[in-house]
Amino acid sequence: MCTSVEQLKASVTKLTQLDLGANALDTLRTDLNAVKQDLQAVGRDAQSQYSAEVAKVRADAAQVQTAATAAANNPSAGTFGAVATAVQALASGVTKLADEVKTTC
Repeated sequence: MCTSVEQLKASVTKLTQLDLGANALDTLRTDLNAVKQDLQAVGRDAQSQYSAEVAKVRADAAQVQTAATAAANNPSAGTFGAVATAVQALASGVTKLADEVKTTC
């Protein structure tokens, strides 16, 4: 559990450091896929003990996906701003999950 949460934190940290340059959307997709894979591992490891926290992080990741799709379809300052807001919410949720889990590590 602790290892998968640490991997998830690392993936989300990378996502928060996204450079909005020429390949931003491709990088966002790649980084978001890594987050989803890590989140699956956390979900398997957490089982029912942290199911509410994992569900919240999954919802946050879905919001990032929605915002990323909107940015891909209509690249603008507004849609990229929504991506940034969603990523920050995801990072906050992962931090809360990690704080809950660290008592078992």
